[in-house]
Amino acid sequence: EENPTEPSNSSAFISHTFIGAAVGLALCMAVFFIMASYRETIKDKNDVVTKLNSHYICQIPNVNKKRTSKATGVLKATSKTPGFLESVRVMKKRVKSLLREDEKIIAVTSAVSGDGKTTISYNLAANIASGNERTLLIDTDFMQKNLQKQLLQNPDNCIGICDIVNGKSTIQNAICNVSENFDILFAGSTTCKFNNPKLGEIFGELKENYDMIIVDMPPCGIVSNAALIADICDCLIFAVKSDSTSVQSIKKA
Repeated sequence: EENPTEPSNSSAFISHTFIGAAVGLALCMAVFFIMASYRETIKDKNDVVTKLNSHYICQIPNVNKKRTSKATGVLKATSKTPGFLESVRVMKKRVKSLLREDEKIIAVTSAVSGDGKTTISYNLAANIASGNERTLLIDTDFMQKNLQKQLLQNPDNCIGICDIVNGKSTIQNAICNVSENFDILFAGSTTCKFNNPKLGEIFGELKENYDMIIVDMPPCGIVSNAALIADICDCLIFAVKSDSTSVQSIKKA
């Protein structure tokens, strides 16, 4: 008896092959759509309003850092990045329109690291200061201390707000002048707790000496008690990286 060298029913073999391929493709697509549904993100203004039920301020365009003027990491809005610069101006105008006359402390946070909160904080403060308003930028991200790491050559020796809270410095000695009307109060050489009552006292004193104060907060989704800083502030900006951070993470924060 001879061994078969080809399918006895070639048409059935081809049919089953196509069915198997179709089933495999369908399963792959199902897995893809399930993963996509769990990774729901914010892509535009409409998503902010419908998915988060929040007030939309503006969209900051993505900029290639190689084409910008930066101090070892801080992305600065310049004439070389006109779209970025104009977005910062729009943000300043819209945020200030939300403040009452006696309100002047604006906090900037995000759900996770990498959503651009420090870049927003720095450029918003710099733009407000350029309008002849005495402006202070405070870094309260006591663990990361991004501002001093990115702006200073010797960040470990920096004096900041934590040093004031811990009694190691005064406000006058800790404040660093960047340019006309623009000062920065870095996190400092130590750390401190967000529930320390001295923080509120320091903010109260600083509020008397500045027209506007921008606070770079830690990500609320990572540092849960960072909300204690938000309670001191008058307005909160929540930075969201487009099509990156999940809606679930944002709502949880």
